Amino acid sequence: MSLPPYISQQDLFAYMRIDMKCVERGRQMAAFLGRSTERAGYNTVKWLTWNHHFKAWLRPIKSQLLLVKGCMSSEIVTPLSFSLATLLFSLHNDESTIPLYFFCGMVGSNATSGPHVLLRSLIAQFLLQHRCDTSVFTRQAVDQIASLESHHLWQLFATMMKSLRSTVVFCIIDGLAKYHSKPEAFFVLQGLQKLVEECTGDVVLKVLLTDPVPMETMDYIPQHDTLTIPSNP
Repeated sequence: MSLPPYISQQDLFAYMRIDMKCVERGRQMAAFLGRSTERAGYNTVKWLTWNHHFKAWLRPIKSQLLLVKGCMSSEIVTPLSFSLATLLFSLHNDESTIPLYFFCGMVGSNATSGPHVLLRSLIAQFLLQHRCDTSVFTRQAVDQIASLESHHLWQLFATMMKSLRSTVVFCIIDGLAKYHSKPEAFFVLQGLQKLVEECTGDVVLKVLLTDPVPMETMDYIPQHDTLTIPSNP
């Protein structure tokens, strides 16, 4: 079967089996459910927003990965998740910024079922906000994307990132320990860390990871890129 003369972004959504309504619902549900969390949890949010390390991460000056871990509620949607959802709503109003997000405690609301939901969701959000030149895709490339294999999906995501100019990308992945596939999460996080190191010049990648229950696989992240919330903030 021959490729049509132009592969649209909508075609890519179909090949990756992504339901964009479900992707958006994750952010909306985090904002809605987060409002009903216990008031005590907001001390955590207050402590984080006043922390100088977190403030430095918010500044769109240089690429950076920050892991926030420990001493947070085990609820599906925590006050921190709500705070991050609110931040994302504000970032959507900035044309020079591409916000990407994934709430691991709400996998069923982030994308349709199937393998590599985390990576597929990030790619779909990227395509919605930045028009890529999809006409360069060959039949082999499209077949590889449709296979939903992790290395092909990551290659697509990395290629899209490297095509940017004068852009700040905020990538927020909330509740890592709640994601159903630890090897998949580790694969994506390793890739994001490499991208942070490679992004220079006028493209800035800010990655924020939150982990209520610290994962052993996160120990490789340097201490200076890790922020631990105290038990009584």
